Amino acid sequence: MGISIERNLPRAFTTTTLILIQKISDPHQFSQYRPISLCNFFNKIIAKILAKRLSRFLPRLISQQQSYFVKGRVISDNHLLGQELISSLKKGNNGNNVAFKLDMEKAYDRRDFQPFKVPRVCPIITHLAYADDIIIFAGISSRYLRLVMGALRDYDA
Repeated sequence: MGISIERNLPRAFTTTTLILIQKISDPHQFSQYRPISLCNFFNKIIAKILAKRLSRFLPRLISQQQSYFVKGRVISDNHLLGQELISSLKKGNNGNNVAFKLDMEKAYDRRDFQPFKVPRVCPIITHLAYADDIIIFAGISSRYLRLVMGALRDYDA
């Protein structure tokens, strides 16, 4: 972490230790640990300064679908949006559509979600809307269902 082009901070100021805390008594997988980052006070001050400076630019750099870690955006907005879309599907005003909710434990990055569209009046929902969950809204045609099944097969592979 450099202060300027010619000078770097001493390593003692920027060193961080990662400690894994057990979530269960006999863990066998990495997901059964909770990582805790231990850093010194100086490192925290530098991080706060950087975060404050970056906070002006982040809303323009992070997509509208990312609702967390950006001031003024609330993750519960995605939950409410999902409820509104489900309610719209139940009314049947938009033709034959279907919604899938998938619980995930790892990042989903193997499929392009471009084919899964929502009505123009609704904001786009992507796999980034929920950290461990995916909600897929699709038409009920065989083409869309094949795409969903392909995504599930890719994820399972």
